[in-house]
Order: sequence, then structure tokens, then C-alpha cells
Amino acid sequence: SYIRKEYDESTEQALHEEIAWSMAEDESDGINIMSDARHGWRKNAKDSSVVIIGEHTHKVLRHEHITKQIEPSTQKHEVIGTKRALDYFDTQQVPIKMVTHDRNTSVNKVIKGRGDTVNQNDRWHGVKALKKKLDGIAKGPRYKHGKTWHMELGDKVEPVATHVHWAMKHCAGNAQKLRERLLNVVEHYKNDHEDCPLSSRCIKDENYEPSRVVITDPKAELLLKNVIMQSTIYKNAEDYALAKETSWVESFNNSMNMFHDKRISLKDLQYQLRSYLSVIHWNENTNREVTSTKQRPGNSGTRRRGNRIIKKAASYCYRQNIWDKYMDSIFRN
Repeated sequence: SYIRKEYDESTEQALHEEIAWSMAEDESDGINIMSDARHGWRKNAKDSSVVIIGEHTHKVLRHEHITKQIEPSTQKHEVIGTKRALDYFDTQQVPIKMVTHDRNTSVNKVIKGRGDTVNQNDRWHGVKALKKKLDGIAKGPRYKHGKTWHMELGDKVEPVATHVHWAMKHCAGNAQKLRERLLNVVEHYKNDHEDCPLSSRCIKDENYEPSRVVITDPKAELLLKNVIMQSTIYKNAEDYALAKETSWVESFNNSMNMFHDKRISLKDLQYQLRSYLSVIHWNENTNREVTSTKQRPGNSGTRRRGNRIIKKAASYCYRQNIWDKYMDSIFRN
């Protein structure tokens, strides 16, 4: 179809741009990509979209449509789509240097089995799982105080999450160093700053005073240390040491709702065509110019403070391109 032709041109151009960016960054040994799967329905989906986005251009390089005819188990769609995408890049002789995804263990095995390709997991999902465990030890019934939770940890959920994000960004890609910095979080909240980085305020400021409750009870210390050591980030530090994220893929998956809603069941052809339109629309508009900023209203939380960027209005040139392809075919015939 003419939509497929426009999709092929869009992804081919995006791939060339990603290769050019990598070469400009002296990364001639391959490109970095991020991947994720989106199911067509809320549960037990018939269709799944596995999308590959370039790390530099943030454009879609490949879209794989996996159905239940290919694999009856929806849970296996992501790994099948990822394999197909990687095989496509191999046929195009485009080396893949790094793949970042939101920690699908089957995808982990596929990527780690490729030899030189580096496997990384999304840090946001890792911290989200850790925060859920931290929330469990920060509050609870009184009779379980000191056993499953502790009052001294009540104000530590968000601060510890911030420390973990910082540790991933400043471990220089070293998994062992990341583990050491994660464990130092416990010492920091005990007001022991011997191993804290020299750039930290607790080291530089002579008048530093802790803004959180200092951990003095060994039971609270043990609870916090156990949660950190049992976290996915600590156990698999090598998969988080580069502090990569898949936020652009999550944004693309959200934008796909404009073309096929998860509440609507579509035939395979319609689902495929709408997916192509999603990719074309995204690639045309993903790096739009920022025209202004707008202050966020209300008393937003600390992580949402700051101005909201306003981008240039989205363009729809691809509609005219598809129509032109259709008219050209008519006149040729």
C-alpha cells in the first residue's frame, strides 16, 4: 500500500540519520537503540507492536507487528518482535552497539547472546520497583513496627529513590561502583559521610545538618539495607550501570492511541496500517522546535517543578505524500 511505502521511506531516512549521528559522536562501532512492546488490548492481546527507536534521533527505526497467529502467548510477543527487528538490522549490515528496554528477562537473554551488543534496562522502571519496596518498610501497623517497617524510614522513600538515580548516573558505567554507592545510601542516612562523594553537600558544607530523620535503630538500618540489596538494580547492577532510559519509547506508545485505541478490536491489516501511520506521524513530529515555556500551575511536587515547554504545532505533510503516491500510481496506469 501507499501507507507502507511512506513508512518504508520514513524509517529508512530515520535509520540513515541515526547512523550519521553515531558516526558524528565517534560511535562507528554501531548504533544505540531502545525498544518496548505495546499490546493492542488491555489483556491477552491479539496484536502487539514492538518498536525500535534510535537513541540520538528519537525516531522509529523499525516496527514489528506480532499476532496470536504467530505466537499464541501474548507474553512472548515482545521477545519475538525484538528478535525480528535485530535480524532486520543484521540484514541491513547495521551493527547494534546497545539495546535498552524495560527489563524483559527473555529479551535480556537474546541481547546478551549477541556477543558485542550491550544490554541495558530502563532505570525508571528499576527505581519504580524499588520505591514500592521502600514504601512497604516506611509505614505499617503499629504491632509490626521494627519488624516489617520502621518510623525512621517514613521520610526516606523519595530521597532514597533520588540517591539511586544519582548513583546510576555517577558510577562511570562500573557495576561494582554502583553497588557500593547504593549501599552508601544507608550510611548517608545514618549521618556517616565518610564514603560520600566529594561533590556532595554533606561533604562540602561545614555546617551541613541532615534534613531527614537520622537512622539510629539497627532494625531500621537492616530493613533499608535488605531492600536495597534485594532490589533488581543491586542484583543486576551491570544492566543499570549506564543509567539508560526508555522514556521516548513510552511516549511513542502513548501517541499510538491516536491511531488505534486499546478498547477497539482491529483486523490485522487495519492494525498494521494504523501502526504505520503512527510511525510516520511520530518521525515527522518528534523533534519539533520549542517555541516557548509555560509555568506549571498549582503546588506541584518537587519532581514536577519547572516550566513546561511548548512546541511548534504538529505537521501532517505525510498525508499529502501518501495522496501523491496514490495519484501517481493512477496516472502511471
